[in-house]
Amino acid sequence: MRELLENALEFEREGHCHYKALAAGTRNALGKRLFEVLAEEELDHARRVETLYKAIQGGREPKALEASDRTPLEERMRECFLGLYPAERALDMDNVEGLETAMERERQGLKMYQRLLEATGGDQAGRAFLESLVEEEWEHLEALVNTYRYLTLTAQWFDEEESKRWNWMNT
Repeated sequence: MRELLENALEFEREGHCHYKALAAGTRNALGKRLFEVLAEEELDHARRVETLYKAIQGGREPKALEASDRTPLEERMRECFLGLYPAERALDMDNVEGLETAMERERQGLKMYQRLLEATGGDQAGRAFLESLVEEEWEHLEALVNTYRYLTLTAQWFDEEESKRWNWMNT
């Protein structure tokens, strides 16, 4: 379990740096904001994983390690999106490869936290904490996929069910 948590901590720290670099190299306002938000989230994940790691390392029962009190990712992206002029929303994504690598990174994070969940056994506090991370990683992946499809396959995005997920993007 300790080794898995050490790997998770390193993964989240690297993720923070990865998303900061993607944000810095992206001109599209929506893509840039998504990368910035994900960088913040990865830093929060690293802090929370470190708290769990220290509790386990110190032989203490982790207490109340649940989801952070953060504003949901979709709400932050909605605020950004609605603050853009329609012409800014329509700009081509200049860092499609960044979105693609970010989606793969989030898939890896999902797998990693699912393995950690399997390793926790009956530890309810640890399970609740890791379940919240799995949920947040899924939310990250969903945001990336939705943004990717909106920016690269806009016409299809409007025609398909995907547009119902974040239907405020239809405005």
